Amino acid sequence: MFPLRLLVALGWICLIAAQQGLGIFFVKEPQSVVALPGGEAVLTCATNLAVDHLGWLRDWQPLEPGSDPTIDVRPGRLRIRIGQDPDLYRRHTGEYRCMAWIAPIGLASLPASVQVAHTEPFALRQNATLVAPPGGSVSLALRPRVEYRAAAGDTLRLECAAEGWPLPAVSWRRLDGRWSDRYVQLAGRLEISRLRAADEGDYACDVTGSEGSLTAATAVRVTEPPTVDTSPSDLTVPEGSPASLRCSGRGWPPPRLEWVLDGRPLVGDGRPRLDGDRLLFDAVTRENAGLYQCFGRSEAGHAKTAVLLKVIPKTTVSLDVLPSRTAMPTSPASPAPRHTGSHRRSHGARRAGEALMVPPGAPRVYPISESSVMLQWDVPPNDGLAILFFKIQYRRAPRRLHAWQTLDSDVPGTARSFEVGQLQLGAKYKFRVLAVYENKDNKHGPNSRKVKIIRMSKKSKPPGAPIITMHSSEGPNGIRCSWMYYNLQASPIEGYFIYYRDTTTAGDYSKVTVLGETTKTHTLTSLLPATSYDIKVQAFNLAGGVSEFSPIVTERTGAAQGAAKTGSSVEARRPLVPVVTSRGVDRSRARLYAIVGSVLGGLLLLALTAGLVCHCRSRTADKQEVAQEYGDSALQGGVHQPLAPPRALATRPRPGRVRRGSADGTSTGPQFSTGFESEWRDRSRELSSI
Repeated sequence: MFPLRLLVALGWICLIAAQQGLGIFFVKEPQSVVALPGGEAVLTCATNLAVDHLGWLRDWQPLEPGSDPTIDVRPGRLRIRIGQDPDLYRRHTGEYRCMAWIAPIGLASLPASVQVAHTEPFALRQNATLVAPPGGSVSLALRPRVEYRAAAGDTLRLECAAEGWPLPAVSWRRLDGRWSDRYVQLAGRLEISRLRAADEGDYACDVTGSEGSLTAATAVRVTEPPTVDTSPSDLTVPEGSPASLRCSGRGWPPPRLEWVLDGRPLVGDGRPRLDGDRLLFDAVTRENAGLYQCFGRSEAGHAKTAVLLKVIPKTTVSLDVLPSRTAMPTSPASPAPRHTGSHRRSHGARRAGEALMVPPGAPRVYPISESSVMLQWDVPPNDGLAILFFKIQYRRAPRRLHAWQTLDSDVPGTARSFEVGQLQLGAKYKFRVLAVYENKDNKHGPNSRKVKIIRMSKKSKPPGAPIITMHSSEGPNGIRCSWMYYNLQASPIEGYFIYYRDTTTAGDYSKVTVLGETTKTHTLTSLLPATSYDIKVQAFNLAGGVSEFSPIVTERTGAAQGAAKTGSSVEARRPLVPVVTSRGVDRSRARLYAIVGSVLGGLLLLALTAGLVCHCRSRTADKQEVAQEYGDSALQGGVHQPLAPPRALATRPRPGRVRRGSADGTSTGPQFSTGFESEWRDRSRELSSI
């Protein structure tokens, strides 16, 4: 069995390698099932990447959930309840396939057969007559088949039986004279174990009796599992041009080939045409773009391969267009600051002692919708002043009627892209980027060329959606992600938008722009430590805007290094601004403002607490001093000292004390506490009684 397992393993490796060029393949194909009447059959499938939908086909017809109460259709799992009655279970037999959909691509799996094991009723043989051969005759009771077929690694048994009396002898031999120790003869049967390609050939069964002999010949063929290949592996052609795809199959018996597009077999009289093993396109259309699968089948097994056909559409792409999504202010913004002549000098020119301010370059403009554009710019390497943030300015044509306007958003100094929205369809605009430096001065770069906001062609819109294939944490402040995108219509792709946001906030997405169709890996930076982020990707081009969003994935950044250290050291290492956001919001700066506000609030609370403590201590001291002054003079000399009358005491108010005022504004004596007055009256009555 070892050669068989090795052959199967090699077959799977070749199959996966052939499909990995497409980026997606089945890691689990449905397997054939033989069920009993009244039992059930379960088929499962899985792909290496997340797909939009996993469906099922029976004999190339889609199975919809709920269409058959005996079939439970779920993504990646099909459960069939086999009926007891032959009329019921016969409709469950057939070939089933799993369909993986990544809009607009459909990928079909290898077929899996569902069969029902049952016994047919025996035919009645009435009035049977058995005739014994005459003595001494020889005949073959069981003649070997004309040809035996088996796969390499199997055990093959050749049957031959003779009859006669006396019982004739049966022996086997190869007509070419070769023999192997793997050949074992048991009575009239020849058993070949661990079948190999060298065992192919003609064999003879010899029957020898007392009255003569007989010979019966047969052939042994070793089957080979089919393999299929397409040429070319991928094809990109302009719309309207002829094209051809070829599928070749190998194996024995030779496989029967079948072309399939999105789960639909292609017939010979359609468009494209079938010419033997070739698929011919007289004039390619956009509808012909897609994933073409070639299936090969034989009694030795099944195989498949695929070729991606891309069509370059015939479209007139206007270069007067752009891309982004940050809202434009509804009220006219203030005109751009006026600049001195020194600001308009070249990058390297500056006066003696003047700080170097290197402005950004002219922004490149990309369209993403009929009302928004994406700006991208560069800042040449320099040793001049650091840029704190950027401001985006725009001016609508004609120049004599419209002045430069400035967006309200502050774009972080590390950003190199920004989205401008709420533009008017049919209008023409120019854009420029203004840099604000650490010395609080500013300088704008050159203008973009004039661009026109035009209506986009839906046919040229990037089809489908990208798929994020990998995402991983890159330390406490970064997440690395990779994606793939099937550009079936070969529409020019300018790049990709990566949207991300804190999972717990469910707020607006920030956005990063990645230029280039072949760039499919990017690291998001300046993220918060130990935070989960939702991430999704879009493709965009100059012809039709943006594609659909990829499925959202979630990834968590790593924990901050040295989190137990002092806050000042941690803040010193933390980045102050994100790389780029479409909203122009500086999260780190807002976080810094919150920290400063908290510190100032704490200091104010501490000052209020200290003032309250001092006030309480001052009042306590005043009460003690008053009590000491009046209480001691009242008891001076013991009981023999006469106590001064209340009116006399009233003539000695303590300096600085507030006096009660009478109705006419005159003073009525010092303001004592209730406890002191009560004690004074008690002592006065006690002394009077003496």
